Parts: sequence; structure tokens; C-alpha cells
Amino acid sequence: GNLDLFDLERAAANGDRVTIDFQGSVDGKPFEGGAASDFPLVLGNNTLIDGFESGLVGATAGETRTLDLQFPAEYRNVALAGKPTQFVVTVKQVNEPVLPEIDEEFARALGVADSSVETLRREVRGNLERERDDRVRRQVRDQVFKNLIDLNGFEVPKAMEQDEIQRLIQMGRANLQAQGLPANQVPTDPELYATQARNRVKLGLILAEIVRKQGLKADPAKVRSRIEEQAASYDNPREYIAWHYASPERLADAESQVLEDQVREILRKTAETVDKSMTCQERVRPRPRSV
Repeated sequence: GNLDLFDLERAAANGDRVTIDFQGSVDGKPFEGGAASDFPLVLGNNTLIDGFESGLVGATAGETRTLDLQFPAEYRNVALAGKPTQFVVTVKQVNEPVLPEIDEEFARALGVADSSVETLRREVRGNLERERDDRVRRQVRDQVFKNLIDLNGFEVPKAMEQDEIQRLIQMGRANLQAQGLPANQVPTDPELYATQARNRVKLGLILAEIVRKQGLKADPAKVRSRIEEQAASYDNPREYIAWHYASPERLADAESQVLEDQVREILRKTAETVDKSMTCQERVRPRPRSV
């Protein structure tokens, strides 16, 4: 709401906002969640699947383009993951965003308590640094745990795999309901979830064994610190912290995060590591939230 937008007659470029209608299909058939009207999209933000936004660069208002793309192998909807797809996209508007002046009025509009530009910059920097640290931690964790799974080739108990498949289906339904969408859109074919379920069960068993052998316990001070870190991005951090401590399940989730960090650190000390430089955009690039 803080950007001024100007209609453009020229072709769309990265950084422009386009308003589009689109219809996606797989094997020539439309799929659930693959269509939208008057959808706002900033080109170059990489919020949609690879090739979608770049395929609209150079388009003008009123133009229709057909994009032949592919869903990533790790796409959240396992029924679409890795499949080729086609999108017919009509560009209805091309707008150029113009940034507002960073002044006291702007700070006040964003709810900065003292309307100070310096306070605003400090809060934004703090939020970005917290997000950066969280993403670095999760990316390192995911890589360590992937290697852990790859190095352990044991078979998981079938009953545990089946239980995890049902848990994944329930999680998918809950996610759709939270978005106001029908829960029955989630595929229920167990084979679609088998690999993910096996890996989750295997990782849980490996981590539990490491925790047992190392005699690890979640340090209450670290648990509190982790919850406070997460709370910092909320309007009322104290309420968020109290909400966690009011529920054994929510507190257990924070404890498991701390234990994961401890296991990761133990493994990291014995592993061969390679530093990799990444730009801010690569580091914080959001996962696709839509098609």
C-alpha cells in the first residue's frame, strides 16, 4: 500500500508489476489452484515457478503468452512435482512502482513508535538479519540431514511409514484449510508421499539415536532464546512467548529445534564443509507460494 503505481504502455521489465489472468494445465487438463484472475505479480521477485516471470518480460498490456514450464522436483504439491506444465497468461496491466520518500511520515505510516527514520532503519535491519540467520540455519540443517539420510540405507518399519504418510496428508489438508481452500484438493494416493514419509521417519530414528547416545537434553535457556528470536518479528512478543509456554506441544516443538541444532553442530564438527558465497536474494529467495 506504500507504493505508487503508474500504468505503462511500454513492455514489462523486471521490477514492474503486472496484473494477469492465467490458466495452467498438466497433460492438457486444468489442475486445482492453477488459475487466477487479476493476479498481481512483480516480475523478478521469483515468487512463482522458474520461467513464469521471465516468460512475461517484454509483454505489453493486452498480450497473451503461452508458457511451457516444469514444476520443480521438490514442489510442495507432490501430485505436480517434476511434471511439465503449460500456462496461458494474459497481461491486463503493466505498472511501474515508484518508491516513496523515506521520511518521518513514511515511518509513522509503518507504525514506528517515534516516527524516526533511524528507528525504522534499525528495525528493518534487525528483521533482515534475523531472517538471514534463520534461513542460513535451516539451509545448513537441511543439507546436514540430507547427507545423514543418504549415508544410512536401512529400511524403515512399514507401519511407521504408513503413519507418516497419513500425517503428511493431514498436514496438507490443514494447510489448505488455513488458506480457505477445500481440504479435499489434497491428493490421497499413498505412493505420492512414500519417499518423503520414508525420509522423515528415517531421519527421526537417526536423530533419536544420536540424542540417546550423546545423552542430549534441550537446554531451557536455549529454548527460551529460540522462542524469543521467533517472537521478535511479532507485534506483541510477550504474548507469543507466553503462548508457547502455555502448551506442552508448542514448547516441545521449540525443544526439538534446539536438539536438532545440537545434533547438527555435533555432525558439523566431524564433517567436511565447504563455504559457499550467496547473494542476499539467493539466500532469502522465497519458496513458490502459488503456481
